[in-house]
Amino acid sequence: MNVTTKPHPPPMIENVHKSSISIRSLNDSTANDNLPHKEDEFKSPISCFNKRQRIFILMCISLIAVIAALTVHIYYPALPLLQKDLSTSATAVNASVSVYKLMQAIWPPFIASVSDKLGRRLRVCQAIGMSPLYVVGYGVIGDIADPSSRSVYISIYYTTFRVFTLAGPVIGGTILSHLSWRFNFWFLLSISIIVFPITIFCLPETLPPLRIDQQKKHYCWYSIRQWVINKCTTTSKQQNTAQKEISIRQQQQPSLTSSSSYIARIKKLSIRDFTTSFQHLTKIHIVLILLLSGLYNSAQDCYNITTAQLFTSYFGLDEQIIGLCYLAQSTGGIIGGLFSGVYLRYYFNRTIRQYNNRMNQSNEDEDPNSNKIQHGFIININDKSKILPYDFPLCKARLIPVCVNAFIVQLITGLYGWCYLWNVPLPVLLCLQFLVGINISMVDSAISTLAMDFCPGQAASMGASSNLFNQGFGSIASFCIYPIIQAVGVGSAFTIISSLLVTGNLLVLLLLNYGATVEMSVPLLARRPGAPILLDNHV
Repeated sequence: MNVTTKPHPPPMIENVHKSSISIRSLNDSTANDNLPHKEDEFKSPISCFNKRQRIFILMCISLIAVIAALTVHIYYPALPLLQKDLSTSATAVNASVSVYKLMQAIWPPFIASVSDKLGRRLRVCQAIGMSPLYVVGYGVIGDIADPSSRSVYISIYYTTFRVFTLAGPVIGGTILSHLSWRFNFWFLLSISIIVFPITIFCLPETLPPLRIDQQKKHYCWYSIRQWVINKCTTTSKQQNTAQKEISIRQQQQPSLTSSSSYIARIKKLSIRDFTTSFQHLTKIHIVLILLLSGLYNSAQDCYNITTAQLFTSYFGLDEQIIGLCYLAQSTGGIIGGLFSGVYLRYYFNRTIRQYNNRMNQSNEDEDPNSNKIQHGFIININDKSKILPYDFPLCKARLIPVCVNAFIVQLITGLYGWCYLWNVPLPVLLCLQFLVGINISMVDSAISTLAMDFCPGQAASMGASSNLFNQGFGSIASFCIYPIIQAVGVGSAFTIISSLLVTGNLLVLLLLNYGATVEMSVPLLARRPGAPILLDNHV
């Protein structure tokens, strides 16, 4: 498109790495001649990994997330049996779930904050069998995904986690039907033994500052497996030559992956580096997003934790059948999670086109006698860019598509508890759980993507902040749901949950009206508002 415009100074770029953006000037032809060619441009952190490598990384972290998903949910069907074997009350048994969720909420913010400084692989290895596994996976996605495809990556990762969260009771029920409830923990140990080598040998480092020589040697795709292959397949002469090249590169740009540099980075850590996740909570729009996420996750926890005892009380089912009943939500979570990624990406790209058209139209209205673009700069958003203009309607692009899904969850939750009192057949309740699984998965995927959009460079700490609210709210819900049911009945209890979700609509309205154009919300302010976005084929 040949467009001539008035000369205009280039936009101010502060605190943005040049590899994160691609700016083309439309002001004059000489500016285009001075720009570097595409093959000469410095590769961005995202472009360090090709598509197959990104898919492989996603598979690795999704497999690792299985442990975090199964830890507590695998013995949900055993809660009535635990109450009987330990001669205690349902409230006391649910308190064990609450304590575990509380620990899941407390520890990840510290571990994830450090992973944004020291890398992903070390934190994941240290966190095997611990709650930080899930949030460090969000950090990996933030490293390898661009804004357009971010929703797809998150939906796949979230779907894997949610599927095994809901499949955990199915596995636990199957184990209970043949063995003791204590074998659930032996099963978790065996899974950890399988997954741990995958973390060591297959998962590369993805944190951009820890990648060295990403154009020539691709040391960012480096793990113990690659080290062993290099030692076994290269001669001593080749190793010496490679070592000399690495030494030269390290003199020009010191490697952050060497042991001395790594120890130096550890020594430079301060208390502030451990509390990055809590620093996000000082921003109003982030708190609104996390509150919304906590409400819907706690609602699903109420479904999960009450299913076993309610189905036992009202339908007299045994542990194995109760475990199979969790397949309804699990199947819904799979469908909703996978569909949400594609749907959110489609709506995001459509919002980009609408934004471009609106900005072009506003520039034409300012000067109707010419086809000039006021600012004259186009930013490419593709698989090599992580930035968005700060006036881009980000909240609308992420939240508007799932408003209908949120309304469906609120409606079903309000009716779900009363179905027990109306003696509704079991298949109807399972259908309601199936629909809840679909719609909550879509809502959670949108909220998680939006949270990462606001802090793409600190995705792990943002995931930990979200986990803090999700597990904190889930802990409260797990502890309070049965006392509420005993006090007001199951129908009124779920009506209260539905009312809390309805109040969450106020949070959505606040985000749509005030959170979309908050200048300080997006850390990468690459330019002023108004410059159109160019859609590439990669988007």
